[in-house]
Amino acid sequence: MKKLILLLILLPTLCFAGLQEKQCAVIAQKNATVACTDANPVGNCTGFLICQNFETTAEACDPCNEDNSESWDKTLGGTGTITVDYGTALRGDESLQIVADGTSSLIVATFTAQDTIYGFFRLKVADGRPSSTTEILSLYSDETRVGKVSISSAGKVLMYNGTAYSESTTTLDDGASGTLYIWFYWTKGTGTDGTMGIEVSTTRTFSAWEDEDTNGTAEAQVNTVYARDRYIGGVVIDQLLIKTTAIGTVCE
Repeated sequence: MKKLILLLILLPTLCFAGLQEKQCAVIAQKNATVACTDANPVGNCTGFLICQNFETTAEACDPCNEDNSESWDKTLGGTGTITVDYGTALRGDESLQIVADGTSSLIVATFTAQDTIYGFFRLKVADGRPSSTTEILSLYSDETRVGKVSISSAGKVLMYNGTAYSESTTTLDDGASGTLYIWFYWTKGTGTDGTMGIEVSTTRTFSAWEDEDTNGTAEAQVNTVYARDRYIGGVVIDQLLIKTTAIGTVCE
């Protein structure tokens, strides 16, 4: 450790004294502080269709005007609760919690329709192996569902494109999970050639897609996202991001 500290202190002198210019540039880049821009309020959300951390609104709202000027509507089918200021947060001070008996969801106002989207969200579930396959995040083209992220009764995370899906190699334990980091992508097709992929991790560092497929059946663009719960007994969602290009490793 003492040697590392000494090296950092001497770094400007070493560069001046004759290290190659390219070597110094690489060292400087590695030690630079990189601005975090992929999640409000830490960053500025530039380039994101959805950039949501559920940090700004008290519970008494419908619609809830949340981070990044996004308006989210509460919808309850059956009974249940939707809490937008849940205090046991996955990131920051607040998260979204949905506990459903029936179909409960929080629906974002539509964004500009897209052929391709990449997504990310942090997730904690009350039951990692629900009684039947249950969607956590739904993608819609107006009133038509074109994709979804679900958890199967076997504990696999599924990324649907229409009726076809990619399946994670990661298997969730039965019962409550810790924080999961989930990436996905979706592209509309012409009936049998849409694409989708899924990645599940216990850290915020993106590694590689666990599964990708090219047999998606959705033919319409996507313009709406639903966060929801049904059979899982409660979900907590945070740092929900949607973008037209790959997201990769996310901010702390």
